[in-house]
Amino acid sequence: KARQCFGATINEVLKDLHGMIMGKYRLGVAHIFPNMDEVGEFSKSIFKPLIAANKSSIGTYVKNVAGGTDTTTLKRVRNSMLFLRGAKRGQKVGESSENTSSKTSAFSADKCVFDEVDFMDPEAIVKYIESMNMSPCKHEVYLGNPSHEDFGIDLIFKQSDQRYWFRKCSCGHWTCAEKSF
Repeated sequence: KARQCFGATINEVLKDLHGMIMGKYRLGVAHIFPNMDEVGEFSKSIFKPLIAANKSSIGTYVKNVAGGTDTTTLKRVRNSMLFLRGAKRGQKVGESSENTSSKTSAFSADKCVFDEVDFMDPEAIVKYIESMNMSPCKHEVYLGNPSHEDFGIDLIFKQSDQRYWFRKCSCGHWTCAEKSF
C-alpha cells in the first residue's frame, strides 16, 4: 500500500525507466491508471516535467513514438516501450458476455504497475497481467489509497507477504507511514 503524496508513482516510474534503460525490462513496462483521463493528466503533469528536468540523463533515452509526434500513451525508452494505459474495458465482442479492449491485450510487457487499484475494473487487471505471459520477469506493482476494507489495494495487501515501505527520516530513523500515521 502506498500513498501518492509520498511519491510512490514517481518512484515506480523512475524504477521503470531505469529498468528499461539498463535492459532489465526488454519487453517494456505498462503503467496502468483507472481511466484514460488520468493517463493524460499523469503524462502532462508528471512524466513530461520529469523528462524535461532530466534531459541529459533520462531524456536522452526517452523518445516519442509514431514519427516523432508527441504520444501520450506510448514512449520508447532505449529499446523498450513504456505503455501508459487506462483500465477501462470498452465493448463486448461477438456473442461474448465479456467486455474487452484492444488496449489490454495488444502488447507484451515485463512489468505492470497498477496505479490507484481501487478504481480499476478487476477483470482489466487480469487482462493486463496476461500481457506478461511471455516475460521472464513478470513484475506486478499495485499502488493506491485504500477506499474500503477487504477491497482493492487493501485486499491485495492482505493476500501478499505484507511488506511495508519504510523511509529514512531526516533524524536518521526508519519510518513506515502506513503504521505510524
